[in-house]
Amino acid sequence: MVVRQLRTSSYEVGADETIVAGEGRGVTTKDDGSTAPVDDQLTVATVRTWVVLAMTLLTAARPVINEANVFPVADSDTGTNLCLTLGEGRDALDALPPGAGLEDALRALARGALLGARGNSGVILSEYLRGFSLGVAGARGSGGAMVDAVVAGLLEASRCAYAAVGQPREGTMLTAGTGAAQAAAQMRATTPGAGVCEVVDEARAGAQAALERSVHELDVLRSAQMLDAGAYGLVLVLDALGLALAEETEPAGQVRPAAAPAAASAAVPAAVSEAAGTITLMDSLAVTDLVRSSPRSDAAAGGQHTGQGAEPAAAPEHTALDGEFEVMFVVEHVAPVEQIEALGSMLRARLVEVGDSVVVVGGADEPGSRDGSVVAGTWQVHVHTDVPLEALRAAQDLTRRQVVVRCLPHQVAALAHGAQPARGVVACTASPGLVTELARSGAVVVLRSSAPIGAEDLRRGALETSAAQVLVLPADLETAQHAHALAEATSPWLEVVDSVSDLHVVAAVSAWASEPETASEDTAAHRPHAPGSARLDAVRAAVASLRVTTVDAGDLTALSTAVAALLDTVRSGPDAVLTVLAGDLVEEPALHELAAEAARRRPGIEVVVLASGTATASLVMGVEQP
Repeated sequence: MVVRQLRTSSYEVGADETIVAGEGRGVTTKDDGSTAPVDDQLTVATVRTWVVLAMTLLTAARPVINEANVFPVADSDTGTNLCLTLGEGRDALDALPPGAGLEDALRALARGALLGARGNSGVILSEYLRGFSLGVAGARGSGGAMVDAVVAGLLEASRCAYAAVGQPREGTMLTAGTGAAQAAAQMRATTPGAGVCEVVDEARAGAQAALERSVHELDVLRSAQMLDAGAYGLVLVLDALGLALAEETEPAGQVRPAAAPAAASAAVPAAVSEAAGTITLMDSLAVTDLVRSSPRSDAAAGGQHTGQGAEPAAAPEHTALDGEFEVMFVVEHVAPVEQIEALGSMLRARLVEVGDSVVVVGGADEPGSRDGSVVAGTWQVHVHTDVPLEALRAAQDLTRRQVVVRCLPHQVAALAHGAQPARGVVACTASPGLVTELARSGAVVVLRSSAPIGAEDLRRGALETSAAQVLVLPADLETAQHAHALAEATSPWLEVVDSVSDLHVVAAVSAWASEPETASEDTAAHRPHAPGSARLDAVRAAVASLRVTTVDAGDLTALSTAVAALLDTVRSGPDAVLTVLAGDLVEEPALHELAAEAARRRPGIEVVVLASGTATASLVMGVEQP
C-alpha cells in the first residue's frame, strides 16, 4: 500500500467548479429555513453533496478497489458493485419531490441502494446506509442534537450491517464501520463541544485505522498481502460525508470557480479520499510500500519498504471460492410488524444452511405499530452456494423478483485483474432446472419467479455481466418486448436475440459457449456501434433453426402425434438431436413413449431430456430444422 498525506484546500470535481474545504466555521440553512452553525447540521443539501462526492471518489478508486478484491471471492468487482449500488441510491434521492426533509432524503438514499444493491459489498453498503437513516431518524425523533443524531446513525449503521451478514468476519468493511462508529461515539463522549464535522472526521479516521489493520485480521487478506477492498470503499464514503460537511464551512461560499483546474488535477492522481482538508492517496491496496503506524516487520509485510513513490509489487493470486454460484434476489412480503421484523433473520438462517457469504438486508418499508398492524417489507438477498435452487427455496413462500444467478469461476476468469469483459450474455428462463447449466455456460441467468421478467430484472442481469456489450436472450414474447425497449434506451450496449422459449435460450447459450470470440471481435465490442461477431451470428442461427412444440405428457396419443409432426422435416442419422424440457410431474412412461416414437420416426436420433424444475406435466420439445 502506498499512503501519502498531502495538504490542500480543494478537490476538483469537474472542469468548471471546485469544491472547497475551508478551515473556518460558517453557517448553513436548515431544512426549515433557519440557520445554525454548520458543524451542528446535516441537511438535505449536504446529503445530496455527500452522494455526489462519494460517487466521484468511488469511481476514481474503482480500478484500485477491483484489483484488490480478494474477499470473499477474488472476482474483481467490489469497486464496480459499490459504484452501482450507490448510483441507484443517488437516483432515488434525485427523484424526491421538492421540500423533502432530511429523514426523507436519507430513507430514499437507503431504499434506492437496497433495491439496486450489487454483490456482497453493495448489499452491505445498502444496509449500512439504511442503518444510518434509522439511527438519525430515531435520534432526531427523540429531540437529540444533530451531532448526537449523526453518532446514532453511525452506530446503527454498523449494527445493521453486522446483523445482515450470516457469518461476519473481522478485517472487512464491517470492521471499518465499527471503527467509524466507535471513534465517533468516543469523541462525542470525551469532547462535548465537538460538532458534526469533527465527529465525522474522527469516524473516517477510525474506519481508516480499521482498514489498515485488515491485513492482520483476515487470513485471506494476510495470504494475499492486501488490505480489504470493501473497507477502503467505506472509508471513501465517509470521506465524502466529511468533505460535504466541510464544503459548507467555506466563508466565500459553497462552490466557487476553479482558479487552476490543471494544478488541482495534478495534485489528485488515482484514488482519492479527502476529509477536512487532508487527502489520502492510495495507488494500491497491496501491502508492499507500507506507511502506517501499526508495527510490523518488512518480512511479515511480504516485501520491503522501497520509498514513498515506489511501484507496489504484484500481490499473490487468490482465487478461492466459497461456492460455485452467486445467487441474488429481492424479496417482498406483507405481514404483521412482528413477522416482518423476524423475516430477515429467518431468511439468513435458512441460507446459512446452504451457502456462504450470506447477506440479507432490508425490513419494513415504513414504520408500523406492534398492535398487529400489517406492513410491507423489502429485502435484498445475497449468497454464494453450490446449490442455487436450494438457496431459492429458502424464500419460496415469499414474493421474489430480480432473481439473478451467475457462476463465480466464470466471473473470476472474466474479470481477472480488473479487466472489463468485452461481451456478456443474459439468459432468461422460467425453468429453475436450467439455471445451473446455463450459468455454468457463462451466462448471467435471470429466472422468472413470482412475476414476469421486467425491464429492471433485465437491467440488473445485464449489469451483473460487467461487460462492455451484453446479449440478452428472453424466453417469451413479453420479456422480449421489455428487452427491446431496454436495448433502445441503452443502445449500443445491449443487443437482443428473440429466443422465445426456454429451449431457444438453451440453444442460444450452447451456440454462444461453443463459438470462441476472436481477438478482433473482443476489441470491437468495446467500441460504440461495433459490428456483430461470429458468436452472435452463431446464436442467431441456432435460434432461427430451432422448431419447438409443447404437449401435455398425460395424453400419450397427442404426444406421439406431436413427436411425429415435429420430426417430419428432420433428417435421419446420428447428427439429429431432439431436446425435451420435462416438467416435474411428467411420468416415466411418457418419456419412454416419446423416445420410442422418435426412434421409430428417425432412427439414430439422440434424445436429450432436461428437467424444467417446475410443477407441471408439460413437455416442451425442440429440434433443429434442416
